[in-house]
Amino acid sequence: MKSKKNIILYSLFFLLLSCNQNQYGALTAAKNLVSLPYSSVKNFFSNRRYNDIRENSETTSPEETQDINMISCVQRQADSSPTHPLELYGDIMNQTRELVCSCKPWGSCFKNTCSCSTLCPNNFDIFKKHPYEESTADLSTLENSLSFRNAESMELSTIEGTNGYCWGHASITSKFNRLGFFDDSDTEMKDNLDKAPGSSERDQAIRYYKEVIDDIVDNKVRNIPGFKNLYEFSSHPELETYLSDKVAKSWANRAMSVQGLSTALRDKPMSMEDSKDFFNDVKEKLDDNQQPQIVFTKSDSKFTTHAVLVSDYILEDDKMTLCLRDNNNPPYLNQDCRSKMYISYTGAVIYNQWGEIGRAEVAHNDNPDALEQFDALREHCLETKFCSAQ
Repeated sequence: MKSKKNIILYSLFFLLLSCNQNQYGALTAAKNLVSLPYSSVKNFFSNRRYNDIRENSETTSPEETQDINMISCVQRQADSSPTHPLELYGDIMNQTRELVCSCKPWGSCFKNTCSCSTLCPNNFDIFKKHPYEESTADLSTLENSLSFRNAESMELSTIEGTNGYCWGHASITSKFNRLGFFDDSDTEMKDNLDKAPGSSERDQAIRYYKEVIDDIVDNKVRNIPGFKNLYEFSSHPELETYLSDKVAKSWANRAMSVQGLSTALRDKPMSMEDSKDFFNDVKEKLDDNQQPQIVFTKSDSKFTTHAVLVSDYILEDDKMTLCLRDNNNPPYLNQDCRSKMYISYTGAVIYNQWGEIGRAEVAHNDNPDALEQFDALREHCLETKFCSAQ
């Protein structure tokens, strides 16, 4: 045990020397080291519960449930709709039914038309909320991205850094995509935010939106009035510095960890077996409607690490390509699988913007965050759809 702790301490020392990030990172690393036993136990139970929900997701067939409830939805609407002999009228009804009532997770129906188990599923389908449309790749558009890139977050943040806050950037982006409900029709608070500097209305609005940011970072659901999407929200000059500070702090909490240290030290390409296991882990996450955070090290370059979101995968002839949402890139490069990873014939993982990489893993915070977000989203959905907990 003493030997293991020494390894961690040496790793911590060399990582801090190499990345030269900031004092905040060093202090966070020390705090994370002290809390390591508690974090390990917490992650163990988080992973057990996460796997239980995964099994529930596998035993439920969302497609079948949706079809059954859509039939019910259509029948009930038809019963209450006036009949008309014109075939044209029937066509119009068929085309507009789904707009009137959609039986799917977070659908437009209510429980008297569509079952609560479909509207607010007790599995990872709960992540299928707007802006999710067809797949997690829908989240990678400009509108659903932070307005500043990884390097820019250092310039905006009051926390000094030198190498970027990629892990924090990926984490905060994912949290807002899952937990933020934007509503630009409710303009009162946004109007106050744009009032004269020093006015009580403006100061109150700034405090309000900072509380919204705090809550989402803490994995709580929040409505965000006055803004239509994450890009617009994070572009506001009164909020972007505060968001950048959150990105920096989130980076420190995640990167200054045992996983962050061990990944940074392992810069040799993985074996074919390890690479396939990693790709399969990511695929499972994507199949469960999540954009997983992954961390990796450049080949033969200790401490040159990066963290990104994986937005999709492509299967061709039994070969898998992972589509990345890289916070170093402008958002347009994060669409259509322009940034990608694949496994070479040697078994090494290739990132098309880096070449061969060393160790790659799903981020240690991904499962615990997903569980807290699952609970928060389901509670919010049950409340808004007037459903009781199942």
